Amino acid sequence: MKISQSYSSFKKDLLYPVFARNLKSGVEIPEGLPGTRSQARENPPLGIVCASCRAHVTTNAERIEVQGSHDHRFMNPGGFTYHLGCFATALGVVVVGPDSREYPWFSGHAWRYAHCGQCAIHLGWQFRGKGGTNFFGLILDRLHELDN
Repeated sequence: MKISQSYSSFKKDLLYPVFARNLKSGVEIPEGLPGTRSQARENPPLGIVCASCRAHVTTNAERIEVQGSHDHRFMNPGGFTYHLGCFATALGVVVVGPDSREYPWFSGHAWRYAHCGQCAIHLGWQFRGKGGTNFFGLILDRLHELDN
């Protein structure tokens, strides 16, 4: 099975029904899910939002360097190139799926998908390393920086 087919099936069968159910019923995504906090949706600080729906994602203060740089460019096995920015936290995302060590972009880190907590668009990945070195690699052209 091709990776794109697998991911399409994942979105259709698992991710979108959960978001659709939550959005239709008005159910809050529970606190405690990695990368989310209900308070971030209630009173978001100015910073960085989803380019698709303008929901709060993170702030400039959360920018970090990983392997010597904040931004990185990677190509996945399907030939898609991504320009990522690294962030310590991303309170406006929902992290889904099991840890994967296939095609790692950051040595020693497993990854999981990170989607907008409001509209469910794929915003990047959460990277989890041994010893608690966790961070988010967010796709920069899917984000919008607000003016302060």
